[in-house]
Amino acid sequence: MKKFALVLVLISIVGVLQTEACEICGCGVGNFYMGMVPKYGRAFVGVRYRYTNYESQMHHDPSEISNDYYKTMELWGGWNISPRWQVMAFVPYQVNKRVMHDGEKNESGLADIFLLSNYRAWSHVSNSVNQQFWLGGGVKVPTGQYKVDFNDPENNLGDPNGQTGTGSVDFLVNATHVMSINKWGVNTTLSYKINSVNSDEFKFGNRAFINTLAYYRFGGQSFSVSPVVGAMYERSGSNHFEGVMVEHTGGQALLASTGLEVSARLMSVGFTLQSPVAQDFSDGQTTMKPRGLAHMTFTF
Repeated sequence: MKKFALVLVLISIVGVLQTEACEICGCGVGNFYMGMVPKYGRAFVGVRYRYTNYESQMHHDPSEISNDYYKTMELWGGWNISPRWQVMAFVPYQVNKRVMHDGEKNESGLADIFLLSNYRAWSHVSNSVNQQFWLGGGVKVPTGQYKVDFNDPENNLGDPNGQTGTGSVDFLVNATHVMSINKWGVNTTLSYKINSVNSDEFKFGNRAFINTLAYYRFGGQSFSVSPVVGAMYERSGSNHFEGVMVEHTGGQALLASTGLEVSARLMSVGFTLQSPVAQDFSDGQTTMKPRGLAHMTFTF
């Protein structure tokens, strides 16, 4: 790959003048969300739909605006290969749309696949209390499309954010604590995604997630309805190109969650809505809007 040191120097001099609105954020591509894993015996399989929207306006020129929409249709599943080990897979299809002050860009296709393995490190059952603690890790393989030509003057360091993949092999470590007391339950997951450098010497910032969801189950074993509330904190590090940090990338947000889960024998459906309570992306130039997730899952 050709080096673009001169281009990088020029970008660092003119700053945001060569960067297009939400393209500076880098929050949509290569994202991962675990959510609540359904209670299952041997295995489960299902489909999920996720929707995220970011709006941006540049500080130096308010006429430079952008609306970025990320839609993910995902096939996911899990298998308990033993009482202590489980494996999971996430196969997403990504639809990206960016409406900017100077035009519109669309990308869609198979995104990057996640493969995870979890180990039940500890469990405790006492009367009506059931607790489990899982440790795991996995890999994201670059099955999504990543095609950016930095030699093209129409492209800039924000263009990788609109791809369906990151072009890199990335890694995920996570810990999950599950506790239920009678019909009450709390699920807490900590995840950290470690991104590597792709063939263009571009590296997306590492990401950390803390997600807690609490629920109460109305009904019995054959049919139940469970309202869900919770909170999520996520933090995205800065992107880097050729070892140099890309300005105005990364950020953090605290979100409040609410949803509903409905289970009928071997099938469950549900949705979760997340609304930002506090956030800071791209030095305040990008705003995350409320986002949502819906699923239909079958257990075996």
